[in-house]
Parts: sequence; structure tokens; C-alpha cells
Amino acid sequence: REDVQAAIHVRGHPQWLECSDNVSNLYTVESQRASMVPVYRELVEHGGLRIMIYSGTADSICPLQGLQRWIWSQNYSIAEDWVPYVVGGQSGGFTTKLTAAGGGGIRVTTVTGAGHMVPSTKPEAAAHVLRQFLSGAWA
Repeated sequence: REDVQAAIHVRGHPQWLECSDNVSNLYTVESQRASMVPVYRELVEHGGLRIMIYSGTADSICPLQGLQRWIWSQNYSIAEDWVPYVVGGQSGGFTTKLTAAGGGGIRVTTVTGAGHMVPSTKPEAAAHVLRQFLSGAWA
């Protein structure tokens, strides 16, 4: 849609691809292997940003267990226990909020049955999760 392209400043008529070697080839091997944990820690502790990470429970590329292990190892405080949410009358997953000592926080949300590309495998649940977060319903 032209109105959407204008809103996100797209020029011309680029061909959209799900994955692009033109982009990934610009990254060095070192940058691809570098941990993002320090970046997230900085953003959560000092960035003053609302951050949410969501993960499909059937993601075989970045399994939920790895995300949970990383999040729990940060020693953030639990600000909101895991709570379920419902999408279309079915369990959509669970969400929780954690806070750092400096007051910043991060929301972690699971999407039941979703794979690595959550919006592709569970579009209704992905839209619900994003709406809840962006609207402020999930602070």
C-alpha cells in the first residue's frame, strides 16, 4: 500500500524478501557471533525504554528455554508474575514483566505453538501481543 510505504519512507518499488543475503553479508562474522546480552542490559538498565521480547514456544532456531535461561540469569526482579492471555478463545501464551535495579524493565511474552517467525506461524496471536504492548495495556 502506498500510504504505508510513505509512512515508513520507502522510495521506489523495492522487492521485499523474507531474508536477504545482501543485508546479512554486510555483517562481519565477529558481529554475527557477538553476544547481544550487554546491549540489552544497557537498554533495560539505562535506556528508559519499554522493551518486550516475544518468543514462540515451538521455535527451533531460538528456543524459548534459551531466552528464559538468559533472562533469569540477569537477576532482574519479578514485577509481574507469568499470566496467561487469550486469543480467539484459546490460550495465546504467557507474559511477565521484570525490572532491573535502576527501574528499567523488560516484558517477556510467549506465543503458544508459534515457530521462529511468530507473525507467520501465529498471525492473530502476534497481532494481539503487539497491540497489547504498543497500546500500553502491557506496560
